[in-house]
Amino acid sequence: LERYPGTGVVYVRNRRKTREVAEFLQRNGIPADYYHAGLDSATRDQRQNAWMKDKTRVIVATNAFGMGIDKPQVRFVVHLDLPDTLEAYFQEAGRGGRDEKPAVAILLYDNNDIRELKRNFALSFPDMDVIRKIYLTLCTHYKIPLGSGKGYSCIFEIGHFATSNKLNITQLYSSIQLLMRAGLVVYLEEEDRISVMQVLCTTRMLEDFEKKSPEMAEFLKVFMRSYPGLFSNYVRIDETEIARRLEIDETLVVENLKKLHKLNLISYRPKTMKPMLIFLEDRIEEKYLQFDPKIYKRRKEVAEQRLQAVLHYIETEDICRSQLLLRYFGETESPACGQCDACLRHSQKRLSQNEFEQVSQAILTLAKEKKYEVKEIVSLLGKKFPEERIVEVLRWLVEQGKFEIQH
Repeated sequence: LERYPGTGVVYVRNRRKTREVAEFLQRNGIPADYYHAGLDSATRDQRQNAWMKDKTRVIVATNAFGMGIDKPQVRFVVHLDLPDTLEAYFQEAGRGGRDEKPAVAILLYDNNDIRELKRNFALSFPDMDVIRKIYLTLCTHYKIPLGSGKGYSCIFEIGHFATSNKLNITQLYSSIQLLMRAGLVVYLEEEDRISVMQVLCTTRMLEDFEKKSPEMAEFLKVFMRSYPGLFSNYVRIDETEIARRLEIDETLVVENLKKLHKLNLISYRPKTMKPMLIFLEDRIEEKYLQFDPKIYKRRKEVAEQRLQAVLHYIETEDICRSQLLLRYFGETESPACGQCDACLRHSQKRLSQNEFEQVSQAILTLAKEKKYEVKEIVSLLGKKFPEERIVEVLRWLVEQGKFEIQH
């Protein structure tokens, strides 16, 4: 950060590290703050706005940061943890330099990071026995007997639950994701902060209710027209959007939904600041819990291909980074960027050590005299050295922080 001026983002994998890294930067005199989905919305907005207005130079964040944010003058994006996929890395690194001025994307890793990435992959696809055990633990923890529990909801702090039940948190999270796909539970994480509802009444019950309370019945029908699938499952709803359509206050929408919930016509779970777990079906014996092995195997194969693509990207040192990324996305004819670590390494190899030192010394000597434009340096040294050699060495000096180009 001392080498590259301007504002930027440092991405890390977990929330604890966002705070630790931000505090580390602050202790070293760099204006920084942290951001993750666990912060309340007012704090998130305040920190995002401070960074957008350059009051905060560096935002240290999980991947929850950046969606929908369009700040053109981002000069650097640093990853302190390996991304799970190249799709994620491409999107996050691509937030730098949207003003078409130079920006850098830096990914820092060591062998331990690679081991951790592989370990997380293995834990993300638990065996059926592990999934069944976790389903049983969820049911017994919340005292849900066989044949009941449909609609039961609770605040679900996944970290605390994993610790108190001696479960691996990655396996727990992955198993819950699979239980969600099986239609047994819904896990609403903190970042979701959305409401869900399901219609419990039959068509006959709704007809009877309409005779007694036509306005409330019509209110309920607005949801039924807006969100298909309400009769069969919990569906995510947006009270603000319904309020806008009906031209009423959002608080009245919430009040009406709570009334319908008390009448057992619907099951309504308002958005909360806390993560929630909802049981969509009555508890079954865990031995009857099954997933299509072909679908499970295919999902694992796709995830492994993405993992291997990340490993190939970071471990390949002799191919342009830009070309590697674009090839992954199907573009095979792209030129080398000439600016990444691989390209700079090639540039240095093409010059003899003696020639490289001569050119770099000549550039640095000029830079001590006064400020020159790049084209002036090339012109002044062009009588002694080939132009392409001067440009290659300039790029290397800038990358190594030994020479600075101001725009």
